[in-house]
Amino acid sequence: MLLYILYFANYTLQTYIFFFEFYALKKKKVCAYTMNFNFVLLVFLLCKILFIFAEKIINI
Repeated sequence: MLLYILYFANYTLQTYIFFFEFYALKKKKVCAYTMNFNFVLLVFLLCKILFIFAEKIINI
């Protein structure tokens, strides 16, 4: 169950980041979004690390 939640969170974040990048490029106001985007990227990386650890724990 936990693994499915992590999978969902992982793909949701990936799609969110993709659309965020697309929107920022389309508007060409990258500077305004840089701070927010860095925060999103940090959260995404933390989720990735959590996901890897959870996968290892469940596999063992």
